[in-house]
Amino acid sequence: MMNVTAGRTSDLEVDGKQGRLRRLEADNVRLQRDNEMLLNTVIRMNVALNRLLEHYVVEEGRH
Repeated sequence: MMNVTAGRTSDLEVDGKQGRLRRLEADNVRLQRDNEMLLNTVIRMNVALNRLLEHYVVEEGRH
């Protein structure tokens, strides 16, 4: 009887660990998507900043 209970507990522990692993993997995928979105935002901001700097530096040079 003790072996059956130990087996069930072990199965529950494995199921719990697998569930936790699945949640962590899903969080990882979400974080990777968020990271990619943020990197793209930074790239666009950098391009916009460079354009603004170029515009104002060229404008300042003309005066």
